[in-house]
Amino acid sequence: MPIPSSTSIITFEIMDGSKGLTYPRIDLKDYTLDENLPASLPTQHTHSASQTDLGLLEQLPLELLQASLLQLDPRSLINFRMVNRRGCPTVDNIPQFSSITKHAQIAVRAALAIRTAPWITCKQLHNTLCTAERRNCGDFGGYIYMLTCERGCFLCISNDKRYLPYDLTPKGFKTLRDALCDLPHMKSIPGRYSPLTKKCSRRLRLWDRESAKRSASSMEQVERTEANTFDGKSGNKLRFMAVVEVPVLDPRTGVLEQGVHCLGCKNSHTHRSQHVRRKFNERSFQTHIDEFGPLVDDENRIGDKVHRKW
Repeated sequence: MPIPSSTSIITFEIMDGSKGLTYPRIDLKDYTLDENLPASLPTQHTHSASQTDLGLLEQLPLELLQASLLQLDPRSLINFRMVNRRGCPTVDNIPQFSSITKHAQIAVRAALAIRTAPWITCKQLHNTLCTAERRNCGDFGGYIYMLTCERGCFLCISNDKRYLPYDLTPKGFKTLRDALCDLPHMKSIPGRYSPLTKKCSRRLRLWDRESAKRSASSMEQVERTEANTFDGKSGNKLRFMAVVEVPVLDPRTGVLEQGVHCLGCKNSHTHRSQHVRRKFNERSFQTHIDEFGPLVDDENRIGDKVHRKW
């Protein structure tokens, strides 16, 4: 049997945390939208039509029909599925939709519950499901921000302003709400949010910050809102009201990645590069080891770089 490469070893040890390099989860609850969703959501049923085909849509090649249906938002595609007996298997046989319902059902439930579905296509949700890294920082993104359907890591969700939506619930913001009505926004679910379990007993009207800032017609009001917005970072409940935890799907293998934490960074809470809340997949963990050196005890240092076990 050939000796495995270092990358193969790390892959094995990520899959099996007992080797001492990684561990799967932190014993903390972040109280994101996941923990506050209702147990079930009402389904909008439609009466089955007497016909059992899709009418003029039957003339389209199957691949073109499926590609077109993926441009629908989750609620519209679910409604199309229930049109008649032909609509159901047509939707269920779309590979991307099948992956979404199997691996990202929590994201669909979230989009319907907080009413962000109109700004999300099923194709976009599937692409996000299959994306591992957060676009800006490059870290493993174990969460999806449902206002824009993009990946985020915990450190970005709790620090980056783009994940802090505007609260336009007060009556004084009615004019601004009307001006921004076509931009991504939501109605929150009452519950407890953030690792500090901040309670919110009413439904808030929240707007995606970046989308609102790009609206030139309301720029002056948005800038005033920006100046008056308090940010408590990971203690700010608004940051977690549109966030759900969703694993990453490798579309080639069908394998799900939850991400892992580095054991050598277990007690680090300062620098981002070695922060306890960072998550890794196989590729990014190899880069992390290359940057900080192998995990060793104080008595067994290897070379100049020492990645300590705490």
